Amino acid sequence: MKKPLFLIIFCLLAGVVHAQCFRLIAGKTDQTGNDDGTGSAATLDIERGMAFDSQGNLYFRNAGAAIRKVTPEGVVTTLAGDSDGSGNVDGVGGDARFGWISDVLMGGNDTLYVTDEGNHTIRKVALDGTVITWLGSGTDGDADGTGTAASFNTPTGITRDPEGNFYICDYFNHRIRKVTPAGVVTTLAGSTEGYQDGVGGDARFSEVFFIVYNPVDGFLYTTECGNPVIRKINRNTGEVVTFAGNAGESGDTDGGPGVARIGGCPYNIAADQWGNLYVSDNDNNAVRKIDLAGNVSTVFKGTGSDVFGGNPDMETPWGIAVDTTQDSLRLIINVNMRYIAEYRQAATGEWST
Repeated sequence: MKKPLFLIIFCLLAGVVHAQCFRLIAGKTDQTGNDDGTGSAATLDIERGMAFDSQGNLYFRNAGAAIRKVTPEGVVTTLAGDSDGSGNVDGVGGDARFGWISDVLMGGNDTLYVTDEGNHTIRKVALDGTVITWLGSGTDGDADGTGTAASFNTPTGITRDPEGNFYICDYFNHRIRKVTPAGVVTTLAGSTEGYQDGVGGDARFSEVFFIVYNPVDGFLYTTECGNPVIRKINRNTGEVVTFAGNAGESGDTDGGPGVARIGGCPYNIAADQWGNLYVSDNDNNAVRKIDLAGNVSTVFKGTGSDVFGGNPDMETPWGIAVDTTQDSLRLIINVNMRYIAEYRQAATGEWST
């Protein structure tokens, strides 16, 4: 796919041809808001929770209470909910209400799955804006069950495997919940808060936050707010091991297992088609890459001044998403809740920094 001329020129000026190319897709660098529009005419209020469809459109949460869409051309529209009003109402478009959205996942049949942590539920959103409640009773709890008979306590991250099973970070229950395509909810791993590798209920998490399915090795990977580590989970057995970082020490050190350090409470985690993981390490104003061997490197790092440029000085990279449907890898980063930036690489599987 050819890059737009302005993007090529921008990369030439930045001196990063044949490396990563950066551009702002939508939003303003100095203002949050809820205005639809194209490119910098739109305003965003986005923390985390982003997902691509097969056409390269990006869906994201806005102000915790709305789902918005941005096309590859940067056209921003609101799909469902109201950025200015929360609630717990199923409906269509602006008539629907969310409590506080955490994550957004594109599932099968062009349906978005949304973790509504404010209502302790999982909502389904069709691409015509129709919102229904799929899982969760609407009050906090930890009951397994089917559909709304199950309960969660602040569901945050969500991912899906090729068989159509979903995996949800149950934040204040410190557990990973598994959901079949029929909506049957069980507990895969975790119990009380802590830090311990193990199988099923013997494993311990502390505020398990975001989760991704890795298409290369078939494992699940999570971030935690209470432990500065990336955990690796066998989705068939529930075995949990520490993959990167050190539970007793946060930091920004690159390196292999046992050496690397990650900032406290890393937000989103995403995987590319080569099995590499990308973590929005917002404590360090950085995007970190972790390969299948557990080696951690820093892809981009800013000083926190939030200066927009060809090699941006990032401040707080909150959300992160990977679009692997094109001939180059698109890494999308939400910077400081105000704008969405795009980084591209050639289809080699390697980043140049």
